Amino acid sequence: MPWMDEWTASQIGFSKIQNALQPHSLYGQRHKQARMPFCAGEEAAWQADHEDVMRLFRGVDESRGQVFSLKWPTALRGLPDVRSIPAILVHGAALQVELVAALKQFVVQVLALDEGLAKDEIVFPWWEVMGIADIARHLSSNAALPTRDFSLKDLEDSGYDQALSAFLQARANRMAAEREYLKRLVKDYDVPLRRDQTILMAQEDAEKIERAKRDDRLRIRLQTPFDVVFDPQWTDEVRAFIRLEEVHAEKLQQEEVRLLRELSARLRPYAEPLEKAMDCVGQLDELVARVELATAKGYVFSRLDATVHIHAGRQPDSPDWVPVSIEFHEKVAILTGPNMGGKSAAQKTWLLLQACHQMGYPIPAKAYIAPLFEAIRYVGGDAQSMTSGLSSFGAEMVMVTEALGITNGFLCFDEIGRHTNPAEGEALMVALLEELLEKNSGQFVLATHFSLPVKKGVQYLRVAGLREGALAYAEDALPRESAIARLNAAMDYRIIEMENGEVPRQGLRIAKWLGVPKSLLEKAEQVLHEKESKVGE
Repeated sequence: MPWMDEWTASQIGFSKIQNALQPHSLYGQRHKQARMPFCAGEEAAWQADHEDVMRLFRGVDESRGQVFSLKWPTALRGLPDVRSIPAILVHGAALQVELVAALKQFVVQVLALDEGLAKDEIVFPWWEVMGIADIARHLSSNAALPTRDFSLKDLEDSGYDQALSAFLQARANRMAAEREYLKRLVKDYDVPLRRDQTILMAQEDAEKIERAKRDDRLRIRLQTPFDVVFDPQWTDEVRAFIRLEEVHAEKLQQEEVRLLRELSARLRPYAEPLEKAMDCVGQLDELVARVELATAKGYVFSRLDATVHIHAGRQPDSPDWVPVSIEFHEKVAILTGPNMGGKSAAQKTWLLLQACHQMGYPIPAKAYIAPLFEAIRYVGGDAQSMTSGLSSFGAEMVMVTEALGITNGFLCFDEIGRHTNPAEGEALMVALLEELLEKNSGQFVLATHFSLPVKKGVQYLRVAGLREGALAYAEDALPRESAIARLNAAMDYRIIEMENGEVPRQGLRIAKWLGVPKSLLEKAEQVLHEKESKVGE
């Protein structure tokens, strides 16, 4: 059973937090994707992860983020992809020079990270990069910290150095011979030499072109109505220099193959330490991303406790959001309030904060304290399935059944039974309340418009609702958008605690404000009055 299903994730907006969390390297991205939540029973692991992130977070607080923002992301950005190297080494194959260059860049940056952690006296129990220093010594003869650039000359192999020196000399001799030969051609014909070592003559220089056609040192490459392009034909002396350079180039390539094979053999024992270093870098990068998100957005890191405490929780990137504060002191809470009062939004926010808590992510709140649960679920909304043929009520019942199978979960049931007959819907809510009270562990919230019986062990919450007198001018005719804006401004979205689950009656006031015909509202009030009279009898 997943700790959070796709429906819950989509309803609470969990992707907003995940998308905002951006590690700087592909190793950090891989670690982010592989990250799993901490669930009930994994409190020790959660605490260890929390201590790791707080080691960095405290450093940010002390430096006000300035040093952190410049140092760690810079060291993590641009880490090359060396993930294929361990497998190549294990299989006994030789690394290509491009991969060795990438490995050296990776090693240098990891050593810089290691040095930075030591300098800041930040110690992680899982940070193990000892083998990286040994790899560095194999990639450079320089005992000091090597540069990021790599050349096979850095290995100071005599056979390779001799082959390289001979090749470079042969190339220099060939280029000198070519330059001298071309210099004579240019002088003989008094024309400039083009970058591709061809000679261009205009068609109007007919005499010069005819002479060039008879010259064994030149051959026509291209002829147009305006120009003639000639290729120089090398002499035997120049061709000898070219052949000699090719011979030395082949010897140099053989030396490169030998040197890379020998280097790969020396690096083979470090395949596992390299894998470990990549994992450590990914873990550090993901930690850095969490701390960056917290400092950039003003989020906090949560704490463990036996009950859920929320102080000023909010939805991410919602500046107009009214913060939600609550302390759950009973395992079952009933939440009532008017339509458009924010009951669904409050539940989704609570679950989002809990999801972040169990992932170890920074939390959009001023404080969040909670236990770890086996799973979290949002049961509500319109989840009817066009493919399975379930109605809204049917889909809702499937979700209720699945949620009740969770032993220790944070479960929010949002107006269960509203998609069916009201009497049956109310009966289902009462039965659900009884069922949840029998559970040994978990945190449960039931949002409803039904009047449920007062029970021991139940916490009664209510959205404060419309401020008194806020809609006194409801007779005024307002455009719908203005009416909705005024209504939102008139609503008090705070969650307050009540002694019982009395359901507020503000629906008709809201309907009136939104322009529902007066005649319809009067009939509704009459029906309501008659119903209450019958109940009184």
